[in-house]
Amino acid sequence: MTGLAEGGGRRLRESEEEISLATRFRLRKEQLEAMRAASDKILIERIVKHLRSQCTAEVTGVSEEVLRKRVVGGVKRARSYGMKWESSLMSFVVLMFHIAPNFDEQPNIRRALTDESRKPDERMQDIESCATTDDWKQAKAKADPKAWEKLPS
Repeated sequence: MTGLAEGGGRRLRESEEEISLATRFRLRKEQLEAMRAASDKILIERIVKHLRSQCTAEVTGVSEEVLRKRVVGGVKRARSYGMKWESSLMSFVVLMFHIAPNFDEQPNIRRALTDESRKPDERMQDIESCATTDDWKQAKAKADPKAWEKLPS
């Protein structure tokens, strides 16, 4: 038997699901990585499109190449907090453009993003209620434009 039956009815972690999927369909690691890369490319395009259509003031004058590079770095930064959901990744990147590329360095915002009592994607969903208006103002005031250059590529 495969799938959940192998796990004795317990919920499988993502890595176990990937292994189970790879076993059932005989996908090689390289194939899984290629699928992940294709999925990431679609995600990046969606975020870029969203920024161009909904955050025009924040991206005016930013070339496509630079915008994509910043989005890729922002997604990687969001993932460093454990986020996986597209909505969480997009929200994080949008906040980087709207507030500051280093908004997550503000102490209360960082505390909310690293709160171990909640799942990473849930932290992002509730971030606005976890940080005060003053926290957001402080993050915006301490915006570091050079933070874009420090993002992982």
